[in-house]
Amino acid sequence: MPVIGVLEPIADSAFAHLRRHAAVLPPPAAGWQEQADAIIVRAAPVDGDAIRTAKRLKVIGKHGVGTDTIDLAAAAERGIRVLNTPAANADAVAELTIGLALSVLRSIAWHDRGVRTGLESPAPRVGRELKGARLGLIGLGTIGQRVAHLACHGFGAVIRAYDPFVTSPPPSLPIAMAGDLAALCREADILSVHVPLTSATRGLVDAELLSTLPEGAVVINTGRGGVVDEAALLAALRKGRIAGAGLDVFEDEPPAPGLALLEHPNVVATPHIGASTAEALERMGHSVAEQVLDALGIPQR
Repeated sequence: MPVIGVLEPIADSAFAHLRRHAAVLPPPAAGWQEQADAIIVRAAPVDGDAIRTAKRLKVIGKHGVGTDTIDLAAAAERGIRVLNTPAANADAVAELTIGLALSVLRSIAWHDRGVRTGLESPAPRVGRELKGARLGLIGLGTIGQRVAHLACHGFGAVIRAYDPFVTSPPPSLPIAMAGDLAALCREADILSVHVPLTSATRGLVDAELLSTLPEGAVVINTGRGGVVDEAALLAALRKGRIAGAGLDVFEDEPPAPGLALLEHPNVVATPHIGASTAEALERMGHSVAEQVLDALGIPQR
């Protein structure tokens, strides 16, 4: 019977599904390199050394979307399949994206702190509406499309996007495609990042790109932290060119204590919880379990 190592917790029902069809090493799956035909990971890194020493390993299942924590080159050298669950968390991440945008536009976190601490200020901050705002999406994959759907049909935002791999958006979404990133940013009141972290996207949102945004624009990142240059973003916030930012991801996770970006009053931060809803975790768990079993050639009933 094939052995599957589950390195981090997944939904109980998904774990039970695996156990009906294979021998399973429960989290943290100690010794998986010697025993496992497949592994399932969430955030745990799987480096080249681990892959090269795992002689039985045939499949790596990523419980989530981003595979930047897996040494894909080492896996390819060994002929190991790497699977992920790109659609299972789309609704959850899209909803958090909208939530962060609303929080920044309406200074929800700032006002919350003021109410709780009795902060005295001349007047409450005047917010901005998502309706009619120009939302620029970097990346128009499954999550980007869900954000566009919610922002357009739910709130009446005007959507533009840049994605070199998408030539035309779905007919159901009134999205104008920008020819390049600078063109996208020049007409974005809100810039939202939805691309994976790769050598091509690392530091993509840098000082130069941020300088093309209209003054008072907002930056939202629920993609990957390394895509946004944090030092450049902080400088733009301090200068007042960027009005605020909503960040679920960071260059280093968890962020270092005292990170200057987190001390800025116009930054709303969450600890990489985009996919952390009960519904999304259930979907991701079952999706990765079923894919791994399929890849191992195990019939499922």
